[in-house]
Amino acid sequence: MRKYFYESEKTRRAVIKTASAAFVVNLTLSAVKLPFGFLQRNTAVIADGVYTLFAALISGFTLLNIFTAKLQPVERGRGKIEPAAALVTAAAFIGAGGWLFYQGIMGFFNPESFARDAGAYALVVVTGASVLIKETLYRYTVRCAKRIGSQVLAHDARRHRFDCIPALAVLAGLGSGLFLAMDWILSAAIAVSAAFIIMAAAKKLQQSVVILLGKAAGGKIHNALKKLVREVENVRSVNRLILKRFGDAVQAEVEISVDTGLMAIERHEVTEAVRAALANQRLCEVRRCIVRVDS
Repeated sequence: MRKYFYESEKTRRAVIKTASAAFVVNLTLSAVKLPFGFLQRNTAVIADGVYTLFAALISGFTLLNIFTAKLQPVERGRGKIEPAAALVTAAAFIGAGGWLFYQGIMGFFNPESFARDAGAYALVVVTGASVLIKETLYRYTVRCAKRIGSQVLAHDARRHRFDCIPALAVLAGLGSGLFLAMDWILSAAIAVSAAFIIMAAAKKLQQSVVILLGKAAGGKIHNALKKLVREVENVRSVNRLILKRFGDAVQAEVEISVDTGLMAIERHEVTEAVRAALANQRLCEVRRCIVRVDS
């Protein structure tokens, strides 16, 4: 008997809901920021738009992972569409972030011209609205995380607030350029946004490599989870427990022996109990879980 899960069904639905909202919001913001930035020839806004686009893609990869999970089970070694796509995308964004960072540093020596016209005020409005919208997205995700007690959503919420920092830096740079004629602060904002692009893309790149290589989880976590499974009612022994890192979480493959004489429905209940025990523990996030019962 074989089961495939994404943490718990309640969390899975909540992650789909919040990730979809984040994807739409960030994609819309990037679709506004990037054209405005190019029209005004403002590298800082372009850099913030690129970072927002990458934030949208991270949410998109989360959705891709969820929707392809059941189609491409881990035990067949084919559930790697999301990390492979993320690997290529992250590498491209690291390159873009490096170029933008170079532009920001060069701007300290030769600041780009900043037109103080209606378009510049429009950039301030767009960037300020972006900060408010991202803060709203953070509060929405926090509310969902508290409602179902999910560490996954709590982590996503912190990421949304973290995403506000480049926009705040650009907003400060635009305000300084408009009202104080301090164009070098805008160059600093470019460097900050570029650094965030590089950090976020590098983290996603590292996570993707770990998943593709199938790096094992640590021994302490392995032993603790094995003991947890052994304590589930009607589990006679844990024949095998394989844990592999899945970004910040792990995927688990468990083979157990159960008490003899159990009917098929009772065996199914045991697998559900094992899955629930792994999903509800607080040592780590188990996003994928396969439970087999040896015959």
